[in-house]
Amino acid sequence: MSGAWAHHRDAGAGVIDPIETLAVDPSRPCKLIQISDLHLPALRQQRYRDRDVEQQLITVLQHIGQHHADLDALLLTGDLVHHGHADSYRRLAGYLESLGKPWYWIAGNHDSLVDMQRVRPDHPHVLCCNGWRILLLDSTSAGDGLGSGSLADSELQRLQYQLQAAQQTGESLLLVLHHNPLPLQSAWQDAIMLANAEHFWELLERFSLPITVLYGHVHQVWQQFHNNVSLLSCPATSVQFARGQQQLMIETEGEDALPGYRWLTLSPGAALDQTNTIHAGLETGIARVSLA
Repeated sequence: MSGAWAHHRDAGAGVIDPIETLAVDPSRPCKLIQISDLHLPALRQQRYRDRDVEQQLITVLQHIGQHHADLDALLLTGDLVHHGHADSYRRLAGYLESLGKPWYWIAGNHDSLVDMQRVRPDHPHVLCCNGWRILLLDSTSAGDGLGSGSLADSELQRLQYQLQAAQQTGESLLLVLHHNPLPLQSAWQDAIMLANAEHFWELLERFSLPITVLYGHVHQVWQQFHNNVSLLSCPATSVQFARGQQQLMIETEGEDALPGYRWLTLSPGAALDQTNTIHAGLETGIARVSLA
């Protein structure tokens, strides 16, 4: 689904990106919801790590529909399917359309960009709302086959241009990518984080503006602050990974084992704040969804 939006182009440094402006009621903040790491199977009846993750996704989307009537857009931060397959993306698009809200997706290391583009060929890279510029980045370049990925030179160029544009316009910047750009003290996950994270951070350090990074990949909730940048992740809609492990372990008990999502509200006038892990102008929280 495409929301009501104004469409124009940014051009600079060889980068031309359409900008989609979300139609947001000016009397309230812009509300976004992040879901991630769905791992939908090729066939509806198949399971992922012994879970009916497709039904879990449906349950999560129903929860969102029931509790967030004021939602402005849904952001999906990768690993949408377990092994990229066009039928899986078509089913997913149907579930998302049923919410009746604008939705946007990026690829994870398990996804097929080709199949995603077949389902939604004119997907924007840049969104704007309430004094915020939202940049959707592809971190799946140069994958190692184990789960890692990188930002290609073209994505770094796009990032540089949007950083410049946001600084010139006085907007805050929300960067959306799949791979975590900081280690998490979990040996197996740190080995498959954003492979060229040093280039990412070198680029961000050249600019002084409120920046928040939203990422998936880790199947865990994190809220970090690094070099004046807020970093946020959310629960998977599929299975949750245990923290601080040498190898992959699944959470099986308690709230940390439940699927969920992250909500965010964006208000104008965000400011850098070195005393907090969240910039002024952004509020966020986690919702867990019971499967009982």
